[in-house]
Amino acid sequence: MPLFIRSELLQEIEEKDVILSADITFDNLKQAKVNRIFKLVGNQAVLESLSTSYVDDTDLVIPANFSVETEGYYRVQANLFDKNTMEPISHLNSAFTLESGRSSGLLKVHAETLRNKGFSGPYILKDFNITLSPAAPGEQTGYGSSKHASYDIQGFDLDSYSREAYQDQHSEQRLQFLQKMAGIEAK
Repeated sequence: MPLFIRSELLQEIEEKDVILSADITFDNLKQAKVNRIFKLVGNQAVLESLSTSYVDDTDLVIPANFSVETEGYYRVQANLFDKNTMEPISHLNSAFTLESGRSSGLLKVHAETLRNKGFSGPYILKDFNITLSPAAPGEQTGYGSSKHASYDIQGFDLDSYSREAYQDQHSEQRLQFLQKMAGIEAK
């Protein structure tokens, strides 16, 4: 059975490493003591809501709306599931700049991924990981959270997307760089 700690109990603790200790008694009355060190960090941005998804050429686009305490370059990761079967479809990994106050960014899923899985929606987006990249060397990484554990995402007929194949520009650039370093001419 999972143990939950109310956030109010941690509000008075400064952002630092904290030791959490638990005494456990098992069904057979054997006992154990468990200690865990964890780091408390501030919440730099909160995913407040998702706007209506739409098709943009080859992508399912999901506008994400944030309440931002610290502006900067954020990476947002989440998992997309088919709503009916809860089968995993894609791991989303998007990065964008968010300004202080209310700000938004776009999460995208390429149609080829949706076609390969054969799911046209509706979907569920969950398992959020929101990270603020340090702006300068020596600065700490910041973190964010989602107001809700999951969000429903509207799907679209798979024929409504363009048929262009997925191309990862960053992978191609890395390949070209490695080929150059190895003295191989790019084709």
